[in-house]
Amino acid sequence: MEALSVISEISEDAPREENGVLQAVFDESGKFHSSDRVCIGGYVSDNARWKNFGADWKRFLARRHIASLHTSDLMSRRQPDYQGVTFSESDKLEILKEGMAIANSSVLACFGIAVDCASFKAMSKAAQKQCYGDAHLFCFGRLVKAVVGMLEKLNPITDREIHHIHTVFDDNREYAVRCYELLDGVKERNPSWKARLSGICFVDDDKFPPLQAADLFSWVSTQKMIVLSGKQARFDIAILDELLDIATTGRRVIDEWYIDESMKEVERKLLGDLN
Repeated sequence: MEALSVISEISEDAPREENGVLQAVFDESGKFHSSDRVCIGGYVSDNARWKNFGADWKRFLARRHIASLHTSDLMSRRQPDYQGVTFSESDKLEILKEGMAIANSSVLACFGIAVDCASFKAMSKAAQKQCYGDAHLFCFGRLVKAVVGMLEKLNPITDREIHHIHTVFDDNREYAVRCYELLDGVKERNPSWKARLSGICFVDDDKFPPLQAADLFSWVSTQKMIVLSGKQARFDIAILDELLDIATTGRRVIDEWYIDESMKEVERKLLGDLN
């Protein structure tokens, strides 16, 4: 997957009135205490591109005669239809492909952080504590670190114009306050995070289409994690990789998969730092 410079993209054709502000939109799939895996994924873009995305997404939904897209509900085998419309398996796959393509046409970067919960729980208590004691919070912290890290490489603080980023997450009663507290604490300890991150909010995805696209990206990433864990997912790895390629081709991509050895490597580094 080809990686393009986010900042060079913006400097060439983003409207001047955006003042270098980016918007990152992320959704999660799975819960640490009730799921085998957790993933947070989504996109970064500027306001002008998100506006174009919104118009394209509205037309996409209208063509399918649905009001919104919640991927897990669409793909559920427990209900015969989705929002009153019956879709075949091939129809559903085409909806996923079209949704990924629409996102790809408007975003600048794609992010996905996935954790196998059994691998997380297999770490020592000391290592889990260093990872905030919860795979969801670990994903959140890694995700924000990846976004800030990308901007620091492409647009150093010494540059005349600093590109700030505003983060939007799906409204989540269980984790919203904990994520905010985590982020606020890290910003106080890390000046570069404080300089980059203009704010965080939690929004109802029914009312904010970019979150529906992030939900789709996160769902597909979670399905890939299922395959990586040796279990059967909704689609085989070839289809899942095709879907992810549709979303990420020509865009900067940061993805991290924490399962088995990669999670053990996190533990070794953390315990090494503690010692």
